[in-house]
Amino acid sequence: PLGRLAQTDEIKGLALLLASPAGSYLTGTVIPIDGGATAVMTRGHYADRRA
Repeated sequence: PLGRLAQTDEIKGLALLLASPAGSYLTGTVIPIDGGATAVMTRGHYADRRA
């Protein structure tokens, strides 16, 4: 994991994709954009985190 918050330039591409016709077929999915943090969290620890 990167260990820091994302910069605007790092997340705008995904936001533009989701708002564009190219993203029109994406439904009901979760796209983590967290610098790899969820890749190293254990299942129990992640479930305990609150937004």
